[in-house]
Amino acid sequence: ADPAFLLKAENEEKIGNLLSENNLKEKGFITLSLRDLLYQGLIQNTLREVAQTLNDFLKDNELKVLFIPFQDIKKKGYPTQDKKIALDLLDMLDKGVQERVLLLKEDLRPQEILSIMNKSLFGIGMRYHFLIFSFLNNIPAISISYDEKCNHLMKEMGLEDLSVNIFEINHGLLQSKIN
Repeated sequence: ADPAFLLKAENEEKIGNLLSENNLKEKGFITLSLRDLLYQGLIQNTLREVAQTLNDFLKDNELKVLFIPFQDIKKKGYPTQDKKIALDLLDMLDKGVQERVLLLKEDLRPQEILSIMNKSLFGIGMRYHFLIFSFLNNIPAISISYDEKCNHLMKEMGLEDLSVNIFEINHGLLQSKIN
């Protein structure tokens, strides 16, 4: 079992202040976590489909999106620059939608990220620990599965119907999971 399942949310006051400073209301935002991949064509397609989905989804409500980077290792050829992926996604969004998508810039401990995710309505993510954090908070999560470990986790949690295989991702499929 992954030790992340043992984590407990911490620093509620700090997280409350951080959310307030960013005009994020409890259950008034969704969380998003995407990661880079070695296969640039695959990640670019995923970003396009997520962007189109967010453009359509956010025009029908007042929700905001908080992009949570889990890793941002800056080594040449190392594909874990989550903040870069967030910025690439922002460039693909419609102007009115861009204003409602925020990138978490603070470096937070896992327990603090867990606290933030507890305040969200639901999540969309690729990262394994993002999915675990969603489950720990009883927050629905849509998995964009790039690896068998994500598929297995979703199946173990009885949520395989909320999993989208990255090789099959498209706007319509992702939108149907949100609905």
